[in-house]
Amino acid sequence: MNLSYRRLETLRALWPWAPLWLALALLAIFAHGPMPMHSTRTLGVAWDMWQHASYIVPMLNGAPYSDKAPLLYWLFFAGWSIGGVSDLWPRLLLVLIGLTQLILVQALARRLFPTRPWIARSAPWLLGALTYGFLFNLQIMYDGLLAVWVLLALLALLPSPRREAPRFVLFALALGLGLLTKGPVMLLHVALVWLLGPWWQPWARQHRGAWYGRGALALLVGVLMLLAWALPAAWLGGPAYRELLLFQQTAGRVVDAFAHARPIWWYVPLLPLLLFPFALWPRAWSALGSLGRPFEPGQKFLIAWLAPVFVAFSLVSGKQAYYPLPELGGLILLLAFALARQRERH
Repeated sequence: MNLSYRRLETLRALWPWAPLWLALALLAIFAHGPMPMHSTRTLGVAWDMWQHASYIVPMLNGAPYSDKAPLLYWLFFAGWSIGGVSDLWPRLLLVLIGLTQLILVQALARRLFPTRPWIARSAPWLLGALTYGFLFNLQIMYDGLLAVWVLLALLALLPSPRREAPRFVLFALALGLGLLTKGPVMLLHVALVWLLGPWWQPWARQHRGAWYGRGALALLVGVLMLLAWALPAAWLGGPAYRELLLFQQTAGRVVDAFAHARPIWWYVPLLPLLLFPFALWPRAWSALGSLGRPFEPGQKFLIAWLAPVFVAFSLVSGKQAYYPLPELGGLILLLAFALARQRERH
């Protein structure tokens, strides 16, 4: 009876936003063909790999392609092996990835603010309403899938009603899958909030040795998952590919060596675009502006997650508007918390 009740409550929590979002996302993603540059290049790499049976080394135009790790392509291949090669499965997969993000954000809200159920109920609606997030999540690219692993990794660090200790096995798995999706940038999204754990996590304060020891082991496992693909790929791809994959790709994001170099302040004027349409809502700004001390545990977590990532991405030379896509869920949770607290005060 308990299990049946929990399942019923889980399904009820998805109603009605999940079917509504699915309908809108399916309508939007099939309203036009794959968008040039972003979607077409991703599909081009997947098709080239499939055509050449190169399942380890990504390829584009018959040559090794070092820009991305292979997990998204592998998911395409799983669908193509069953239903044949087309752009139907990649589009459906991206819609499912977007839905998974909404579900994970709702789960994060429940963990962070257990005494404020309104935040968990409203978070998927708010995140689904972000224009930039909605449209870009429907591009056939890597950042939506990366956001899933970021949210899952963070969820693994949070206490639940039945377990106060972090789930470091899940944390390691999510880390590894994130690294296999988009490479070492995954660490920027999750490692900093883990390092600040004793500030926001009571269990981490009481068990610092276990927090950092098991967390470091989880990081190592995640990196080993990446290396289990990268080392064979580097060997098979040849010397030029090996140099690009193992050294230049990551370093080139940090220094002015590759494309997308932007000034340090570049993300600041971009925030209203990322938060549209809520950037036009005065109440959202007044609620966020009213946040202050004393910091609640959930609020501390969001600050420890968002602030260091924003600084880190500002310092990295290579910048794109979609790089902080995994943090949109955190921004929405902060907004929902601010609105809830403002409502309580009035």
